[in-house]
Amino acid sequence: MNVREWSKLQFIDPVPILVGLREIALSGHLDGMPRDVASLRTRELRPFLEGRQCALFSYLIGKVIGAEVRFAQLEKSDYDFVAHFEHDAVHNFVPVQL
Repeated sequence: MNVREWSKLQFIDPVPILVGLREIALSGHLDGMPRDVASLRTRELRPFLEGRQCALFSYLIGKVIGAEVRFAQLEKSDYDFVAHFEHDAVHNFVPVQL
């Protein structure tokens, strides 16, 4: 994919994802579940684990660079997602391999 194609992706704000996951973790709904399930470490839950990792990475990098970083999951051979942020009114797209 190139920048033109990346600009058509739907980019997600990581904050609501992370807040929601934290609420679930604190709610008690995961109590009594097998550790692998509760921590999203099963084959079936892998896309959700990767989504959480994308959200964490995007949020923290955004704090480091001082910009709002959004992400679009797009697993290709050499990257797992594309990060997007604006700087000086320029759209920046960064493929990221976790």
